[in-house]
Amino acid sequence: MESWEEAHNHNGIATAAEMAYVTGRLATEAEVDIGCVCTDDTGQCGRSWRILSLRYPSLLFLHYLAHQLILLKRHVLHDLTLRSTTGPLPPSSQDHRPS
Repeated sequence: MESWEEAHNHNGIATAAEMAYVTGRLATEAEVDIGCVCTDDTGQCGRSWRILSLRYPSLLFLHYLAHQLILLKRHVLHDLTLRSTTGPLPPSSQDHRPS
C-alpha cells in the first residue's frame, strides 16, 4: 500500500491527511478495524493526533514506546549523575535534606 508521496510535507496537516488516507484505505480495502494509531513523538505527529482525534473520536493515539526508550537512554548516557558509581556521590546543590 503506497502513501501520498506527491508533496511530502512534514507538517501536522499533511501528516493528518496522509494518516486519514491510509486509515480510510485500510478500512475499505483490507477491511481492517483500526482502534489505535501509534506514532513517534515528533511535533507534526502530535498536531496530526489533535486534528484526527476530532474526526475519529473512537481512535486511541499512542506514542511509539521504543522512541521514548531511546530518548530516556540518551538522557541517562549524557547525564553523569544518573550513572552508577563505585563510591558515594558528592553532595549536590539540589540535595534538600532537612537539618
